[in-house]
Amino acid sequence: MSKPANKHATMAGAILVALLVVFELSLGGAVAYLGLDWRSPLVTSSRDRVFTWLVVAAAVLSAVAVWQWLKPARDRALLRIGAAGLGLLSLTGLAFAVSSEARFKSLRTKILDQGQDDRLMGIGGHLIVGYRAQGDIAKLVSNSVVAGVFVTARNVSGRTGPQIATEIAGWQKARAAAGLPPLFITTDQEGGLVSRLSPPLKRRASLAESIVKVPERDKKIAIAREYGHVQGSELAAIGVNVNFAPVVDLNFGVRGRNDAYTRIYQRAIARDPGLVTDLAGAFCDGLQAAGVLCTLKHFPGLGRVLGDTHVAEARLSAPVAELEATDLAPFRALGRDQNRMTMLSHVRLMAVDADTPVSLSSKVVTGMLRGDWKHTGILVTDDITMRAAYASGKKRSLGSAAEATVRALNAGVDLILISFDTDQVYPVLEALADAYGNRTLARDQLAASSARLAPLIARLSEPAATRFPPSRP
Repeated sequence: MSKPANKHATMAGAILVALLVVFELSLGGAVAYLGLDWRSPLVTSSRDRVFTWLVVAAAVLSAVAVWQWLKPARDRALLRIGAAGLGLLSLTGLAFAVSSEARFKSLRTKILDQGQDDRLMGIGGHLIVGYRAQGDIAKLVSNSVVAGVFVTARNVSGRTGPQIATEIAGWQKARAAAGLPPLFITTDQEGGLVSRLSPPLKRRASLAESIVKVPERDKKIAIAREYGHVQGSELAAIGVNVNFAPVVDLNFGVRGRNDAYTRIYQRAIARDPGLVTDLAGAFCDGLQAAGVLCTLKHFPGLGRVLGDTHVAEARLSAPVAELEATDLAPFRALGRDQNRMTMLSHVRLMAVDADTPVSLSSKVVTGMLRGDWKHTGILVTDDITMRAAYASGKKRSLGSAAEATVRALNAGVDLILISFDTDQVYPVLEALADAYGNRTLARDQLAASSARLAPLIARLSEPAATRFPPSRP
């Protein structure tokens, strides 16, 4: 072979080795990053598998790194750089994952076994939490570190209505025995696409589908009221006293390319704000007549939002004047009844606060709702483990549901929902205890919130038929 050919072969070999080293460093970096952030809510549904994969990957890649380090080769120095980087980064990722898992288990054991931290006195009543392990939720409700429980499909799968009712009644009895107020027992039972308790409850077409062929407005309203009463009666029978429904977002028919979960165009009642107000109000009346609190969602309205707050930041960019006549109108009209909750979304209302999701924004909650609107009802966040909420603060690259929770309470929100990634309950409780202890949690906001919640909680002990009297706007 000629010298030029040898030179070209050598250069090609060096390039391949360099590319291999870059690939190894990238692969090791990915393992390290995943190890650092493997408790992110994004991997909730596969967290155990991710941990197993991390352990196996770290072991395999470390073995490859050792083999490459020891193997004689022409470009040994460069290959050793790749081997060292691959091994170090892989082991770093493993170390991160193991240490975070150990810390989580220690924190979980501490909270479940030792009961309520003294620093949590007065603030444990601001969390509504989902659960995966029945033993965990039983201890949490008995320790008074939560205000309510979110029940969803994973909790009722394969179970009958009476079995669920018995479990919920057990939680309420445990609360009463401990001298604690009754729990908010919540769910997402809109009908149609979002029917978390069907089965065992009967699956029904959405309210929008139920009235679509009915031309008369009065008949639509009657159908909505009956719809709410039937649904409320089913929920009350198993012990649910709060339904995160109705959806009062307007239906603009918007279908965002990245909208994997929200899909308001399939859930919203109508586009006309007046019709939505009438039908949602009637639906709430029906629920309340059965003893179930309704929840207006998702303020300030997601009907024209392209993004999906489950997985990314999203913005509502229309001017406030336009929104007041459209998207905001049902919330303002229906929210006057203090026996209705309002759920705050994690969208950014650009005209009011472009930097912060609505659920965490003092400008929106304290300034607009509590101030301009004089809204005195209960505000609950959408799930705080949605990415638009937990990845919006100082720890943006990694995400912190704990930080988001503190910010939301400081903004004047009453209840924080932690429903999808239930593991976040423990770091959130720890963060609340720390923030309360060092006074970075606004005690005046907590006191005002507790005063708003008290009369509503008291009503949970009343008979279902008189618990929440209907009150149309």
